[in-house]
Amino acid sequence: MNKPARDKFDVQRKLASQNRTLTSLARDAGYSESLCRGAFCRPTLLGEALIIAATGYCGHEIWPDRYDCTGTRHVRQGKATQNRCVSQCQTASDCVATKLCSNHKRSASQCGDAL
Repeated sequence: MNKPARDKFDVQRKLASQNRTLTSLARDAGYSESLCRGAFCRPTLLGEALIIAATGYCGHEIWPDRYDCTGTRHVRQGKATQNRCVSQCQTASDCVATKLCSNHKRSASQCGDAL
């Protein structure tokens, strides 16, 4: 498994700067309070989407095993598909190191906050 460039604590700090929590993020969207917290334990499409939208991070920065470098989700409700990232960069740190990979449609600096 790839090591995430951003972890749960980075997400919580980003939300805290907006005076929000993972629980309030889900509750304000009208979902169960545990939806966003559970996204760090298991694939949850809605929870992941809420976190990505609220923080501005790319999916592969938080969950490199669930998203590829282009931001395409390659895990469906807990089951990995064969649709893996085929480019030279497999993690967000590799994308930053190469600045722009062959499958990356944008530079790494445009993928959320720079590392």
